[in-house]
Amino acid sequence: MKMKNTIKTTLIFTLFAILSCKKSKQQPAPIDPKQEEKPTIPKEQKNLIPIEISSSGITITFKYIENTGLLSEVNLSTGRRFLITNTNNMPVKLELFPVEDRAYYVEYRNADNRISRANQFTSNGKNSTPADKFQMSYDGYGQLTNIKRYLVDNSLASEKQLSYTEEGLLKEITTVERDYTTTDDYSYDVHKGVFKNVKYLQILLIEMKLDAITFGANTLLQYSCPSNPALNKTYAYTYNDDGYPIKQTIKSAGSTQVFDIKYAEIK
Repeated sequence: MKMKNTIKTTLIFTLFAILSCKKSKQQPAPIDPKQEEKPTIPKEQKNLIPIEISSSGITITFKYIENTGLLSEVNLSTGRRFLITNTNNMPVKLELFPVEDRAYYVEYRNADNRISRANQFTSNGKNSTPADKFQMSYDGYGQLTNIKRYLVDNSLASEKQLSYTEEGLLKEITTVERDYTTTDDYSYDVHKGVFKNVKYLQILLIEMKLDAITFGANTLLQYSCPSNPALNKTYAYTYNDDGYPIKQTIKSAGSTQVFDIKYAEIK
């Protein structure tokens, strides 16, 4: 009888232990709140456009159509001023105002939402005289690949052929003129360019020709001119938290220029 009671008691304790084990497996230990992984919230990407570039020798300010990357005005501390007229979200005219009077202006011709032609005119403020003409061509990605400059008599004065890397970065510009051909080399990195969000800058720079302004979605690291190494330039940058350059250092032929850059945000 005692043996039966002992066996019965043992079975009860064994069954209790098994049930307790199963119960404990069904209730995992609570997670320490301090150890919980918080979801990573990606940083909001800002679309910035430069409004001022300045160095010890010059300050360049930029104005835009509100909340766009379309330039409407570029002012230099030297007194030069570029005024850009836009229609249907594209530039149609660029005027240069020196200190004394307007010197010339350019009218752009658009086709398929691209600028295909540019006509220069000299001006004394009252009368205009036709000058050079430009014809532009693009590849299937919308990248400018060819610029032809014609004189007033419609003779071809020069031609620029632009080539790009597989990533779409400018690699070479070959200039063909009547007496010679030169090729300039360009090298870019993957960082955001100062003028990444400025539209049609590559076309506008044909007239503006400002060393402090470099076009492209990325930052220019090096410009090489094999035919004249004295023109070679290297570029270095300091970036803000949004990945845009706020300081640009240009070195060439023993000289160094440092430009500070200020931005506004396209909302």
